Amino acid sequence: MGFTEDDIKSVKSYLIKLLSKYKIEIPEVKLDNLVTHINIAIVRMRNELMIEQQFQIEEQPLPKELKAFFQEMIQFIEHRFDLNLPKKEMDYLYIHFVTTGIMNEVTNVPRNNMIETMIKHMLDHIKRIFYLDLTTDNALKKNLYLHLCTSIHRYKYKMNIRNPMLNEIKQNYPFAFDIALVASKMIEKDLKVQISESEIGYLALHFEMALNRIETDKGKLNVILVCNSGLTSSQLIKYKLMQNFGNQIQISEIIELYNIHKANLKQSDLIISTVPINDTVDLPVLYVNPIMSQQDLDKIQRYIDLKDSHHSEALIEIIELKTKLNNKDDLLKFLNTQLKKRDLIHSGFIDSVEEREQHASTAYGNLVAIPHPVMPLAKQTFIYMITMEKPIAWDDKEVQIVFCLGLKKNTTINLEKMYQNLTDIINDYTKVLKLIEADNEEQFHKVFSP
Repeated sequence: MGFTEDDIKSVKSYLIKLLSKYKIEIPEVKLDNLVTHINIAIVRMRNELMIEQQFQIEEQPLPKELKAFFQEMIQFIEHRFDLNLPKKEMDYLYIHFVTTGIMNEVTNVPRNNMIETMIKHMLDHIKRIFYLDLTTDNALKKNLYLHLCTSIHRYKYKMNIRNPMLNEIKQNYPFAFDIALVASKMIEKDLKVQISESEIGYLALHFEMALNRIETDKGKLNVILVCNSGLTSSQLIKYKLMQNFGNQIQISEIIELYNIHKANLKQSDLIISTVPINDTVDLPVLYVNPIMSQQDLDKIQRYIDLKDSHHSEALIEIIELKTKLNNKDDLLKFLNTQLKKRDLIHSGFIDSVEEREQHASTAYGNLVAIPHPVMPLAKQTFIYMITMEKPIAWDDKEVQIVFCLGLKKNTTINLEKMYQNLTDIINDYTKVLKLIEADNEEQFHKVFSP
């Protein structure tokens, strides 16, 4: 026995009535999702295909209106379809109820300390691995919280969902996907679960939004402005600095001299001060006049220019063209030998690359693979570029050009810029073919770094 159009309409119509009764507003897609799961459960029970699995239901802190909603929903299903739901079936519907995301739409959901702690672990780990501080991005933390409120139950109950955007996410946002992969390791550790590649893809979208938010401030110096003058004067100095150096610096704090010990020195690059600072501060200090002169502006510009020239380490580039490697295993062995010979990697580098491949293949399509470890296991940050005479099998794709990335701990290289360059290559098949056809490093470089 199947599920008729009338069945679907009656279930949806009743759920809409309940939503109205309890003053809950949810998007249509979440309502349809819940209706679909109810439909599946009823068809299965009508055909006497009962659930055998015993679900471990944890007490979910549902708001009282959702508890009442769920109870009335069960009563309606039993009455409408003349069923007596066994506990296992009720548990099955409960799991789907909490995993549809209906909870997120109710404003008085209690705070979940476990999820907040988990987000802190994720962001701290990302900071250690990528030298990327997302811990102050409140929008990201809120988005991750809402995402995990729903998905945490899917992880626990192994309710695998398909991500139709997965390939596009991996191709277009490889850096965000890597961040999400590292974040997922912390979720797995905290929850003792396994997270699918599809779920990692959904997490990656939140990190891509966070990366977009910080892109405008990338490379700017964080400056603390120290003044002893009034608020108006300090704001005038700030305005003058932003007018002249808006693309190069950002004022993170304006602080009085007597409060200098409260300043966030660790997150800053420079102090600009109108008064002598007698305290020992572990930051460079530039002194300027309360009414800034051209001489003051020139002094700041010289400092920025000098800082930029020493700001980042050099990215080591290695190129091997038209090699005769025949398969993925041979390629990884070749990389391991060559990188050890050049003393560029710590022990465990290739093991970590292989572990990364097990979690999510780095073959992104268009004949390109970007193998790399999930941890910073390089002694210097490098990119090892290899083209092959013939494509090789790489999981379910063919690969003819490999970009192996190795990150040094606390690297100062702009990783987002490097990943963006690789993203552009992945999505431009003409460019990929030109790189594969290159006969020498000069030809390769003209395409790789135009």
